[in-house]
Amino acid sequence: VSFGPMGARSVASSGPQLLIQFFQHSTCRAQAPDAFLDSITRNLTPSAAIALETRDDPRDEIIYSMLSQFWGHARDVHGQPIRPASDIERTTVPIPMPVAYRALEAGEISGIAEWCGLDWKSHYLSLTKIARSRGMSDTQVAFISVLHGAAQGNFVRSMLGKTCNKRTKSQVETRLTQSQMSGLPD
Repeated sequence: VSFGPMGARSVASSGPQLLIQFFQHSTCRAQAPDAFLDSITRNLTPSAAIALETRDDPRDEIIYSMLSQFWGHARDVHGQPIRPASDIERTTVPIPMPVAYRALEAGEISGIAEWCGLDWKSHYLSLTKIARSRGMSDTQVAFISVLHGAAQGNFVRSMLGKTCNKRTKSQVETRLTQSQMSGLPD
């Protein structure tokens, strides 16, 4: 699996199937089916599964699932695989959880924009630009990109065969602007 410069669009197809309905704290607030939760936890590394036992937010399962696929697959700006420096780093989310949640939310907004035929790339690039301006490492920016791309790709796949209407398109234009202005949490 390779994570390109525009995010991890291919990660969900190579790993556990992540459904947009799981993003309870974003646009779609539906409950995830038990089978989905089982598929996520079944594909976690043992150390990531243990880390999840102390998590309360359902988005954490997606984040740890992406973390278990991240190392060695994601690439830095020079195209080199990103590898953890230690076993502890392998099981530690490289960004604060509020930033990870924001990356998922921004990815979903980008997914809605893509579905509606709007420019999502500038939205994504503004997110990584803010991360870099805060001094985040290549690893941290890459993980933000992975989360963003997974959420975006899953939303787009969930809307296959459906059409974005004018009202939704107008709403997502507003959401894109608001999202770009909100940046990343401290």
